[in-house]
Amino acid sequence: MTETQEVITSTPRDSDHIRELEEQNAQLSSQLAQQVNERGELEKFTNLFPSVCYDTIPTAVFDRAAEESLPLYAAYAVYAWETEAKKSLAAAAEEENRRKGTGGIAGTGNERSFSREDLLSMSPDEVRRNFAEIISSLSK
Repeated sequence: MTETQEVITSTPRDSDHIRELEEQNAQLSSQLAQQVNERGELEKFTNLFPSVCYDTIPTAVFDRAAEESLPLYAAYAVYAWETEAKKSLAAAAEEENRRKGTGGIAGTGNERSFSREDLLSMSPDEVRRNFAEIISSLSK
């Protein structure tokens, strides 16, 4: 073995520390769920995003909600929008390349788009009413 190589071993102390961290994580998740539920946000979230399981919401969504003092549904809407926007950019580039290759015509320009600020300023009812159009605009 050379000087730069190290042997990584797991000790019982490391295992205990991992268990402690997992327990802390579970406690914090439980506390966060309780806070969200107390504020009535979970019901609003479930109404707006019925197909999203609470346990699958990324930690970044909770962090954004806390950092920006947003309701959970608004932070998730922004997350979903950003995720779809990234997919949309890739699809748009692919479509543009396809059009250039086949000589197709460009879109009509009648599509409505939603900015991050638009989504943040919407009420839950507005998000619900415009949800199909929001998702559609992200996939173009």
